[in-house]
Amino acid sequence: MSASRDLSDPQRPSWHFTAPRGWLNDPVGLGHHGGWHHVFYQYNPHAACWSMMHWGQARTRDFTSWEDAPLALLPGTPHDREGCWSGSLVYEGGVPTLVYTGVSDPTHQAGSASVNVAPGVEGPDGSLHGFRAHPQAVLRWPRSGEVPGLTLTAWRDPTLRRVEGEDGRGEWRLVVGIGTEERGGGALLYAGEDLRTWRLLGALLLGEAGGEDPGEVWECAQLLDLGEAAMLIASRMRGGGPDGTLAVTGTLRGDAFEVTRGEPLDHSPLFYAPQAYRAPGERLLLIGWVREVRPADIQLASGWSGALSVPREIEVREGRVWQTPARELLTLRERAVCPGELLPTRLDLDLRLPGGGSFVIEQDGHPLVRLEGNDGEVSILTSSHVVTLPSPGASLRLLLDASVVEVFADGRSATLRTAPEHRLCTLTASGGATCRGWTLSPAFSQTPGESDRPAD
Repeated sequence: MSASRDLSDPQRPSWHFTAPRGWLNDPVGLGHHGGWHHVFYQYNPHAACWSMMHWGQARTRDFTSWEDAPLALLPGTPHDREGCWSGSLVYEGGVPTLVYTGVSDPTHQAGSASVNVAPGVEGPDGSLHGFRAHPQAVLRWPRSGEVPGLTLTAWRDPTLRRVEGEDGRGEWRLVVGIGTEERGGGALLYAGEDLRTWRLLGALLLGEAGGEDPGEVWECAQLLDLGEAAMLIASRMRGGGPDGTLAVTGTLRGDAFEVTRGEPLDHSPLFYAPQAYRAPGERLLLIGWVREVRPADIQLASGWSGALSVPREIEVREGRVWQTPARELLTLRERAVCPGELLPTRLDLDLRLPGGGSFVIEQDGHPLVRLEGNDGEVSILTSSHVVTLPSPGASLRLLLDASVVEVFADGRSATLRTAPEHRLCTLTASGGATCRGWTLSPAFSQTPGESDRPAD
C-alpha cells in the first residue's frame, strides 16, 4: 500500500522521503533485491528529536511511490540498550542481515560501542522482516594498544563489501569510522570469513583525505571498489557536530587504498551520512540525510524532522566524483512550467546561468532560493546558507521540494534548506539566465483536504 504523510506543514517535502513521524537521520542498510530498493534509516518514532535510535524501514520500486514497513530494529540487548545506530544491510548465505552499531552506555562513553548482527527473513512478496539481533556483539571497540600509537575517541558505523580471497573463497571487508586524539578522523579495516568473526587489518586511511581537512571524527565511512578506481566516502565531525561529507578517490592494491585526491561529496554542510549501493544496470546509487535548519522546538512541535536526499547515480570520471539525480526521477515530471506563473513548490528545473545572470524562486515577493552566475561558479542563497558551486558549463539542474533544495552542476552538488510559508511559488530569470522545467508529482499521498494553496 502506498505510503501517506501529513503534508499540512508547507516545509515538509512531498516527493523526498521523510519518516511517517518523529526523527529521521542517517540512511542505513540500503540495497536492491527482488525488484525493490530497500531503505532503512535511523529513526526515533516517539518524537522529532535526536534520541535512542531505532531502524525504520521502507521500500520502493522506482522512487515515485513508497511503502512503509514495520520497525526493523529496536534496542533490546545489553549491547544496544542505548540505541541501534548506523550500519549496513548485507546478504550472507541468502539471508538478509543488518550489521549495526550498538551502544550500551547512556552517555556514549568511549568503549561503549560494538558491532552487532541481526539476521532476518525475505518474504514471498520481497519484503524484509523478522530481524533478530544476535545476543552477543560480534566486534567490540579495540582494546588499549590494539591500534598502535592511537587513542580512539570514536569507533562506529560498520559498512561492508565482499571480496575474493586468495584461496578462491569470498571474504568480508568491514570498515569502521573512527576519531583519534593524535590524527583526527580516519577509518579502520577488518576482515572476516563470516559476519561473526573478525580480525583487524589496520588503518585504511587516517588523518589524511587527499588534501581535504579530515576533521576530528569520521562517521559512516564506506569503501567502494569501482574496478579501475576506488572511492572512500566519510562524513566529517568537528566540535561534536556534523561538518560535511568527504569523497576520497584512489586505487586499491589488495587491501591498501592509495589516495589520488579528496573533495567535498556535496558543497553544503547539510548533506550528511550518505550510503551507496548497487542498483539495476550496474549503477551505484547514493542517498544521504538532508539535515534540518529549523530550531529544535519547531521540529518537535511539527512532529517530523529530517529528509533523505534524492538517490544519485555516482561514479568517478577523470579522477573525480561525478553525481547526477537517478534517472527514475524523470517519471515524476508532470507539466512544463514558465517563469511568472504560480507554481507548486515541487519543481525540477534545467537552468542556464551565464556570468552575471540570476535566477530566483520566490514566494510573495520573498526569495526562497536565489542563484547568481559568476565566471565558472554559481552562488546559491537560501534563508539559512550561502554556498558556492563550481559550474564551468553554466548549466544546472535544480530540484525543489518544499524546504529541500538540491542543485547539480558539472557532476557536483549542493544540498540546502529553505523556509516556504505555503506551497506556491514563482520563478524569475534575468541577466541572460534561462529556465526549462516541470512540476513534479508527490511520492506520498496527501492528508485529506490538503492541496497546493497558500496557508490561511
